[in-house]
Amino acid sequence: MKYTIQNDTLKEFGEIDIGELFIYGDIPFIKIPQVRSEYNNDIYNCVRLDEGGMYYYYSYEHVKRPKNYKLKIEM
Repeated sequence: MKYTIQNDTLKEFGEIDIGELFIYGDIPFIKIPQVRSEYNNDIYNCVRLDEGGMYYYYSYEHVKRPKNYKLKIEM
């Protein structure tokens, strides 16, 4: 996966809409509706795009919301 990110702004995770891209620690994520794991009962609300892992962020955590980005997924 290749990506280019420009002009990001700092926002709280709760201000990001479902389906929007955000950055945490220079890693791209996308926000999803909350889901619960059937295996271990954990709750997730985003997917890390470079590896496909699921994560949970609290609504008050600060993330970067890019204004301009280009995302290319190659297979």
